[in-house]
Amino acid sequence: MKINIQLEIQPDEVQLASELFATLRLLADHVQTSAVSVPVVTNVPQLLLSLVQSLSDKSKLDSVASEVATILTNPAYGDSSTNTEELLNIFQKTVLSPELVKKQQSVAPYLHLIPKLPDPAKDKVKNSIVSAALKHLALKRDVKADRTEFIAHAEVFAVYIALDLVAIDGAIQTIFKLLGKTDNKAAAITMLGKTVESSRDRLLKSNPQHLESLFQALDKVREPEFQYDLDYIYDALERPKPVNQPSSNGLQHQVAPPQAAAAQQVLPVVPVPAAPTASAYSKATIAQPLSYNLQSYNTYHGNQGLLFTLCYNPLTGTMIGGGSDPYLSCWDVTSGQLMNQIQLPTTYSTFLDVLPKSNTLIMCGMQADQNGAEVPCIPSFSSAAPYHSKGVLLPGLRGSPRKSVICLKALGGEADNFVTAETAEDGSELVCLYEFGATGTSNSGSQGVAPVMTWKDHKEMVTCLALHPSNPTVFFSGSQDKTIRIWDRRMAQCAGMFGSQDPTTFQMSAHGDMVTSMDTMDYALISVGVDATLCYWDTRSLSSTPGGMTPAVARMELDGQMILKVASTGCPYRGVAVASTAQGLYTVDLNSPLSPLVYQALIHSDVNRPWSRYHELKWVPGTQLLFACNNNPGVDVLHISTA
Repeated sequence: MKINIQLEIQPDEVQLASELFATLRLLADHVQTSAVSVPVVTNVPQLLLSLVQSLSDKSKLDSVASEVATILTNPAYGDSSTNTEELLNIFQKTVLSPELVKKQQSVAPYLHLIPKLPDPAKDKVKNSIVSAALKHLALKRDVKADRTEFIAHAEVFAVYIALDLVAIDGAIQTIFKLLGKTDNKAAAITMLGKTVESSRDRLLKSNPQHLESLFQALDKVREPEFQYDLDYIYDALERPKPVNQPSSNGLQHQVAPPQAAAAQQVLPVVPVPAAPTASAYSKATIAQPLSYNLQSYNTYHGNQGLLFTLCYNPLTGTMIGGGSDPYLSCWDVTSGQLMNQIQLPTTYSTFLDVLPKSNTLIMCGMQADQNGAEVPCIPSFSSAAPYHSKGVLLPGLRGSPRKSVICLKALGGEADNFVTAETAEDGSELVCLYEFGATGTSNSGSQGVAPVMTWKDHKEMVTCLALHPSNPTVFFSGSQDKTIRIWDRRMAQCAGMFGSQDPTTFQMSAHGDMVTSMDTMDYALISVGVDATLCYWDTRSLSSTPGGMTPAVARMELDGQMILKVASTGCPYRGVAVASTAQGLYTVDLNSPLSPLVYQALIHSDVNRPWSRYHELKWVPGTQLLFACNNNPGVDVLHISTA
């Protein structure tokens, strides 16, 4: 009996087919086989590019590694050395691309492929990538250099350490050598910061002599540009900061006298749980005001009703306030003189901001008289006297697809853009991005300016918005649904979240209750909520996976009461924020977020102006003044100083 077998195989099945034929030959020497026809794959570069790009999804690492190994070892895909060179070029362009930095993506998911590559491709790719990264890091730069230009290269170095692709002792010596040169100091400190972030335990277990030499060099760094990094490094490695080294707030870091040290009680920082609740945290003992004194300075009058929102106008040096009055009040920040009042339709103003390019004042609010003439959702005005109208950006709610505009925020960058939090007619909660011309006027017809992007990820009302401290394309939103979401105007989906996931309910949250306010400082986002906690989030550690979660660096309570507002932008002291609770007003020193210090403000109150909690706070940049609104008419002005 003769059996004819004809097989049709694909390139990745050649090895299996060869094994099958070998087995058949062992069984019968009369088996005849015809030459295997192997289809030649011609689109290898495109295939490799697609595979490398898909590594942004960590879950695909093993499947990508398997497919790449097949391409590099299977003759059907062509010459192995040629394909290795192609992979190297694609890998280098992807991993060291500025696009990853712009998208707030980590290089780590890509580099995890290297240990899984077959030899000799593994060594070639490993050595070439780290060589290119170190060559770029060794370029001479000013201490004030833009770190986004080399932060990906520094992360490559750090991830290599984490993956055991370079020895930790050799890595420490490399950082030490770069740290000794002023022109390389920015790169060295960035490399060390990234290494601490990903390989803290490896650093602490490294050669003690090498580590001590590194610390001795680090202790000599005096440039203010690096103090935030140094605070993070010293804190993470549990090493005391040297006496008289500048702190990240620009002041000398000194040892407190014994009586001060006894009074300055450090807040307890509780490990971040998956689903935070107010009861999970012990109350903090408030330190006496020894370092930061925030106290009543004056009260500026001129408005009759309550103020809900404040906005500083740098063009005119005025603070603009709005609320239940049918006008906006404009005060000179130094004299307290009421300079102007901008007349409004019958409306409550809830949020104000200034578009930086055209100096256009924008506001959102609520219609006071539901039976009266319709008022616009977002009107705009010139930001200097006589404050004439510059057009309606969003008209009234009647007949529109939205129920309300809750808050708004002007974005940075070259164009006049702003984002809003809105509730749609169908009840969905929206974050909307708007763009319009430099004049700030609306030429979009009766519907006003149309949003260029709309995101619908929040499940409940969005309560606050904040800008990324250094990236004008990224902003944040806090919500009643307890989440903080990260948005990139270049991405159609949510870019990520701050917080953690409850292992039992799988619900993601940043706070245990509604997020009430957010602000930024340096690389950090500060958030507060009804759960009585203040959270510190490091924007440099954003999850590399779109939609991924980034946990809090620190979480603390102030006085056990819900926190209404936090303000840090414009504070004259770096790393310092002011937070208002239902019970008091506090200065929070976050220069060492794992051991923050809190000081209670001294607020004047009397029978004519009784104590009332503050629901709006705004710093005046370049001064030591903080404006604050509560349920009393007028606006309180506070002054901050150091003891």
